[in-house]
Amino acid sequence: MACTNHDFGNMFSSLKTKGIFLTTYARTALLLALKAIPVTGKDVLLPAFTCPVAVVGAVVEAGGNPVFVDINLKNLNFDLNDLEKKITPKSVAIVSHHYFGTVNTEVTLNHEIAKKWGLIHIQDCSHSLGAQIDGKLIGDQCDMAVYSFTKYLTCPGGGFLRCNDNGYLLQKINGIYHGSTDGKIGHMLLNMEVFAFFYQLFIIRRFFEKPSQSLKSSFLLHRVPWLWYAVSEAINRLSGDQYYHGSFFKPKKKNRQKQFSEFDLRMTSLQYFFIKLTINSLGQKIEKKRKIARRLNVISHNFIQESKGQFFVYPTFVICTRDKQKLLSSAKRVNIYLNQTWPAEGNYVEAQYSKNIDFLCKSMLLLNISEYWSERDVEIVEDFMSKNRSMIIEAP
Repeated sequence: MACTNHDFGNMFSSLKTKGIFLTTYARTALLLALKAIPVTGKDVLLPAFTCPVAVVGAVVEAGGNPVFVDINLKNLNFDLNDLEKKITPKSVAIVSHHYFGTVNTEVTLNHEIAKKWGLIHIQDCSHSLGAQIDGKLIGDQCDMAVYSFTKYLTCPGGGFLRCNDNGYLLQKINGIYHGSTDGKIGHMLLNMEVFAFFYQLFIIRRFFEKPSQSLKSSFLLHRVPWLWYAVSEAINRLSGDQYYHGSFFKPKKKNRQKQFSEFDLRMTSLQYFFIKLTINSLGQKIEKKRKIARRLNVISHNFIQESKGQFFVYPTFVICTRDKQKLLSSAKRVNIYLNQTWPAEGNYVEAQYSKNIDFLCKSMLLLNISEYWSERDVEIVEDFMSKNRSMIIEAP
């Protein structure tokens, strides 16, 4: 059963309660969790398919060593056999995930494995805020869980860490979180960047993801945020202030074990304002995306399929194809934007490589489902999917 708008409003209103920590992004929530363990000099097990900036970057920023585990194509999470093979005395934590708005029911097994080997289990729920298993929001079966608001709300970043442990972990997170710096320059710069992010997100979702919209790459307004980034970077260099800015600092050998106080990970007042303003529409947005996804699923199933007891939230519709370039060209002709994501964009290290990763690199595309789509937009996408059905690969 879907959560109502009122449920989500109550959820956000209660986020300042014990065990919930509002952060600038989901990736900084993950960094906070890793710092609390801590993972310095230890191994953190990750699915080989994961975000190289947000997830891998957080592990490196926290001083840990990412160890990659092969994936199960049915849920893009751990191959359970390979997971246990990769655990060593240096292992301290595992990070499971629910990707692209889906629900991974194997997180319960991940948690059992973590407990068996004395590891901390973190769930990455940043793609699936609002997703449910048997009527309950995801994020229960773990020690900590991280979430993001921006996959569903047009807001300037924002995420949170949920700690399910009432002992040592909660105490350590509290100390780190409330010990963050709050420099005036850093706060101003961060608010400039989250505003630029918000503006860019609004432009992309409002204009560039609508198939019926003629304003595309020639539309100059989407370049405005880079002016904000340039100004904030100039101020940052002149002031020498250290602050978090969207992606983690490139690790340097002499400065890898940085102190947390170099930048503030707490949600800014600007982020909180916009999220509080829009949170009550979250249930409505999710339901609209689900209705569109149901129509697309009639033509060709989402690569990760929704089963009984699962409640997907569909920020994106996952397509795997036999001929990626041909499908991309076909989509471009009808003004549909298909997103190539990692591992097709960006490098992956040798330890991440497997036949499954290679398959995703060569075949996976993402169709962002926008709450701004009109009936005409949905019909254009349906027609495109129908005409190219023979190129789409069903889930294993």
